[in-house]
Amino acid sequence: MIELPPPVLEYLLAATFARRSLAYVLADSEGRLTDWGGDLAAYGVMNPEKGQSIGELMVPLEGMLPPGQPMPALLLPLVEMCPGKFADIHLFPAEDGYYVLILDKTPEVVQQQRYQQRGNELSLLREKHAKILSQYLGEEIAESLAQGIFTVKEGGERREVTVLFVDIRAFTPFSEGNAPEVIFGTLNLYLPAMIQPILDEKGLVDKIMGDAVMALFGVIPIEKPSPVHATAAALQMIEAVSTINRARAQESYPTLDIGVGIATGPVALGILGTKARRTFSAIGHHVNLAARLEDTAQPREILIDENTFAKIGPLQHLFARRDAALKGIGEPVTTYSCQVRGWTNPCSPKS
Repeated sequence: MIELPPPVLEYLLAATFARRSLAYVLADSEGRLTDWGGDLAAYGVMNPEKGQSIGELMVPLEGMLPPGQPMPALLLPLVEMCPGKFADIHLFPAEDGYYVLILDKTPEVVQQQRYQQRGNELSLLREKHAKILSQYLGEEIAESLAQGIFTVKEGGERREVTVLFVDIRAFTPFSEGNAPEVIFGTLNLYLPAMIQPILDEKGLVDKIMGDAVMALFGVIPIEKPSPVHATAAALQMIEAVSTINRARAQESYPTLDIGVGIATGPVALGILGTKARRTFSAIGHHVNLAARLEDTAQPREILIDENTFAKIGPLQHLFARRDAALKGIGEPVTTYSCQVRGWTNPCSPKS
């Protein structure tokens, strides 16, 4: 054994056992108490008596020390001696019996419990955030964010994406003529019909602005060209809104329709805002172009630009060329229109 100077031993004892409620008992080979010392009361051991069974004195040791048999050195870690009080119990042989040394470990257990609680809270927080992301971005995009598949440089970067704008036609006069509960009830009915197709087609809901929604396609990896996903989402939106309108018409409730604008091209993607509130955003000509196309679109019309039309392959036959003068854009723009008539959506990819 290493021989240490008394000052070193005193320091180690103080550093190891300070505020640790050290206690010990000495038992004979039959497991009967012969001596004791330290802060036994801290562990719920009150009024010990010579000759008392060690198992009776300390319930955790009941049955562990067979009387009359040699006792090897043994460590019982983190034993709950009494409610809320934990200790390491060291047993080691004495001249005619054995010592039971009790060393308080409650601070470590409390700290571990705090870490566990914090871990549980973080886990619940991550789960809550995942649910929020899944609700607003779609499960696949939320998973892409968590796995780092979808990343955008904070300083900004340029990518080619497809931008989609959709809003409810004539919603302003509708909102001016109805009570707030009617307005928000109607919005909560129609918005899911506009948002869910975006999520189904692996799009990113960029903004919800009252009765309007902006979405981006091609920000995360997708199987088909982004214009195909965006156009398919627009077709699904019109079908979903038509289903809502059929049900509302049967109940004699007012019905509303949507218009959709889609443009494809390079945009600047990045993170905008302050430390308190930051948001992902897209900026550029094609964002403005998609907004102008949506503003020009008639009820139940999907209006797309040339770039989008060139890349939608088998869906091209659903669109007809239409040169449109767009607000804020000087020259006429070549656009392509899919105009839905009546309740049945002829633009469905299934038709």
